[in-house]
Amino acid sequence: MLGLLIEDMGLFTFILTIVAISVPTLSIDVTIKGRGTVRGSTQIRFGKIVDSFWAIPFAEPPVGELRFAPTKPAKPWKGTRNATFTKIVCPQYVSSSKKIIGTEDCLYLNIFRPRSVSRRKLPVLFWVHGGSFIQGSAFSYNGDVIAARFNVVVVAVNYRLGIFGFFNVPGSTTSGNFGLLDQIEALKWVKQSIQDFDGDPNQVTIAGLSAGSASVSLLMLSPLTKGLFNRVIAQSGAPISVWAIHRTLNSTFSKNFAAKLGCNDVSKIESCLKSVFWMDVLMSQIDLSGTENTIAPFVDKHVISEYPYKQYKEDRLPSPDVDLLIGFTKDEGSSFVPSKIPLTLATMKIIMRSGLRWNYGPIVGLVTEMASFQYQKYKLPSDADFAHPIKRFLDDFYFKLDILNFAGAWSKKRNQTYVYEFSYLPAHPKFPKWKVAHAIEKAFVFGSPLRKIGDPWRRNWLVGNFTEEEKVFSMNIMKMWTDFVKTGNPGGSWPQFETQRGRYLQIDRNNTVKESYEPRMTAFWNKHIPAVLKLASDEKCKSADKSTSKSVSLAPSQVIQHFSYLLCALLVLMNRS
Repeated sequence: MLGLLIEDMGLFTFILTIVAISVPTLSIDVTIKGRGTVRGSTQIRFGKIVDSFWAIPFAEPPVGELRFAPTKPAKPWKGTRNATFTKIVCPQYVSSSKKIIGTEDCLYLNIFRPRSVSRRKLPVLFWVHGGSFIQGSAFSYNGDVIAARFNVVVVAVNYRLGIFGFFNVPGSTTSGNFGLLDQIEALKWVKQSIQDFDGDPNQVTIAGLSAGSASVSLLMLSPLTKGLFNRVIAQSGAPISVWAIHRTLNSTFSKNFAAKLGCNDVSKIESCLKSVFWMDVLMSQIDLSGTENTIAPFVDKHVISEYPYKQYKEDRLPSPDVDLLIGFTKDEGSSFVPSKIPLTLATMKIIMRSGLRWNYGPIVGLVTEMASFQYQKYKLPSDADFAHPIKRFLDDFYFKLDILNFAGAWSKKRNQTYVYEFSYLPAHPKFPKWKVAHAIEKAFVFGSPLRKIGDPWRRNWLVGNFTEEEKVFSMNIMKMWTDFVKTGNPGGSWPQFETQRGRYLQIDRNNTVKESYEPRMTAFWNKHIPAVLKLASDEKCKSADKSTSKSVSLAPSQVIQHFSYLLCALLVLMNRS
């Protein structure tokens, strides 16, 4: 039995392990002070004993009266709780299989720790999964490779998703950022109890990818998280990303949602919504989903006190003592380019407008025209459509620009800040056209290439088979990430980011330090657009764009008026070129 658990160990290493320590059992019990006892599973990874604990409750099940309510700490339990392996996911609709999965009783976390003879307290990596705030699970991440190789404790957490996680009940004053409150409660659990798993509660790094990245970066700014962590790793998301947060909750959506479930009586709407079968709740979310009703965190003046983009623009971001490692992949937007509609110039303008309107409001028409003109240059003569310009816009506006801007603002707070571009293209990508796509680095951060063929945790939806080179590459990524977890510095030649030189690390087969990421792109958004908007406020140009705030396509009668407005923009751009 023991031999089946040995991975990547020669006979000599195996013998030394047996001599040095007693033969590990297949399970281990840990008593959590004030909570109860859990029984986890034990394995040997790379010559080290690693304990895994799955589905430890950190909160009361959010069912009945606790649905659409703030997170409550889990109650202690009697006896020994089996934590060897249980897969639990929060309610969600899986678009690929068109199935509804999950259970409302889903607020659990998983822990992976290397067995320590000295019992020295180890740094903690606290992982928040992504999935557009509507899908995903902590149970998609196994931290045993990172724990074994780099001597850190890994925690992965579930949180409420979709309407269950980000909905404010009409007529209620309760915050609707329940998913973020779940994450905060899990962090409080770690602060109080991770030492029972040899973790250091005073050395916690929160990390996440995509919506997980937006989550952890929003927690950086929340008044409720003081003292719960001291470092952040944000992969492909920032609190000022246009998709990361809404200014306010869509009250119309809330009322339509309640009405669809038959909850029309305002005086009983809260109790009504809490009594509906959870699958019906999720089906109503799916039926009402759309661009206008995108589910995400919002400004509730409790978890999130202000709109982060406004704080950033006014140079008023909070300044906690938190170090930051943040970045993006080279081709973030590639997997988001629509595949089932004609990618015409008009399509590109519609896509642009849907994002630009959140930051530019009534003058979105002008900014859309300027952005369209700017990004059309990426269409090559050989291109059949506007797929590449659309991809570049999605790269820049939805990911890279805001991540660079937030990193610059954070570095001014005198916190250690590191920026990366992940440019490594695996040898066997499953979607070659996407190139270095959004989330492709996940497999390397969690050590998938080091797992044996047949290991279910080796599988990755973006990468096929892994090469020997990719084993080494994954080791290097994990080392940089865990060096940051341990010290606040990812090590090597990676310089701190600052706005003047903008030095960042291009992560590839050979890591390269570079400066000023795509200066023309950042200048367009950070200098030229604001200059045009400033000029647009002048009385001479002020009324020229009224018609374009409602339509992307211009009628002939609007062309002269709109041209005068664009001429203002052109004059500004000429003066700055």
